[in-house]
Amino acid sequence: MGVLNRRLGQFLRSNSFLFLLSSALVLGSVAFAFSRIAFSPFRSPVASPAAAEGCRPDGEGSWAVGVFYGDSPLSLKPIEDWNEWRNASEAWPVANPVLTCATPTNAGFPSNFVADPFLFSKDGALYLFFETKNSITLQGDIGVAVSKDDGATWQHLGIALDEKWHLSYPFVFSYQDQIYMMPEGNQKGELRLYRALQFPLKWELEKFFWCKKEWGA
Repeated sequence: MGVLNRRLGQFLRSNSFLFLLSSALVLGSVAFAFSRIAFSPFRSPVASPAAAEGCRPDGEGSWAVGVFYGDSPLSLKPIEDWNEWRNASEAWPVANPVLTCATPTNAGFPSNFVADPFLFSKDGALYLFFETKNSITLQGDIGVAVSKDDGATWQHLGIALDEKWHLSYPFVFSYQDQIYMMPEGNQKGELRLYRALQFPLKWELEKFFWCKKEWGA
């Protein structure tokens, strides 16, 4: 046993062992660096930088809004089938989704998800009103985006309506030269009608249509 231990000690101090050890360290470092570059984890474009504020590709953050065209509701096709282009330098035509939770988040309005889109056309532009779940209050607000190229690109304008309760399904329509919005507000127990003071971001309460307490529902 003593002879074996002496030989082992001599080998560990030999130039051959030091060469093998240094070679292993160098090769290991190269392999580690290569693996970090070649096999880095996938990062969704939806989640960055929006992920820091709550927009993540999970059961809610994956929700998105797409654009479909057609002569009738029964013959709709996705925007990619219409060969729409943002500009001539793009490698690929526009494809759905056109709006995700990253859209309001990157514009300074943190969002966990987007849902319930409603379109409204005005002065040659398309306005998209939708529910956006505020990442801080965790309640639904009504966001709005605009497109001036038939839905190919969208710019988030801000929050059109923010109450102290959850809002969704922002039905927007015009009547006698006025623009109105009727969002879902079941959490409050009321059906409210709002009128645009400065379209599309400033609204005031016009009237109550239904109150859960009054109807005993």
